[in-house]
Amino acid sequence: MLHVPGALPAVDPAARQDWDGLRAALRDRLAGELGTLQMWWRDHDDPNRTSVTAFGDRAMCVATPVTTEGRARHRLEILRWVPGSLTSSEFHGPGPGAVTREDRPPTLGALPTPVRDLLGHLPAPAQWYLQVPLVTTGDDVDGQAWYHVWTRPEPKLTAWLWVRTSATVTFAHGQRVVRGGGGTPVEHWDLRCWRATCA
Repeated sequence: MLHVPGALPAVDPAARQDWDGLRAALRDRLAGELGTLQMWWRDHDDPNRTSVTAFGDRAMCVATPVTTEGRARHRLEILRWVPGSLTSSEFHGPGPGAVTREDRPPTLGALPTPVRDLLGHLPAPAQWYLQVPLVTTGDDVDGQAWYHVWTRPEPKLTAWLWVRTSATVTFAHGQRVVRGGGGTPVEHWDLRCWRATCA
């Protein structure tokens, strides 16, 4: 169930993750579908060009920018949860450590490579939490990962990811910092993961 940490190459500067920076009409549509917001990210600072992926206590929404009759809009893809099915858990501590061939999940080869690469950096208990529902269903697996590497004022990785089958969605958001305290740098995660059953 554990993945080998993948390469996390440098990417363009991160979009500002400011909810108020979204178009008011899009914020209202998302809020109406999601309920209480749990996790979200955007991939562009321009409110008319950004894609938004958001998760609430009622649903998951992917908002894709489109142009209709010359006007910028967003098309929403909505996946609703079974009411009350959303649960979460927090994980704190170092990354996964060494991963052996026996740890690797042969049944999850369908995970997109960027998702596997980022999963491999997460603490082992978090990897298990996110993947157990996916193994038990045997369905095709889909997902997306997004991250940003910071170098100042301290080395830090901010990460978002989600994976889903026809029955279950799991998603995670957190940060990894490098602490140098006694001479040897140590990676430390503060991560929250969620599970929901699809309606």
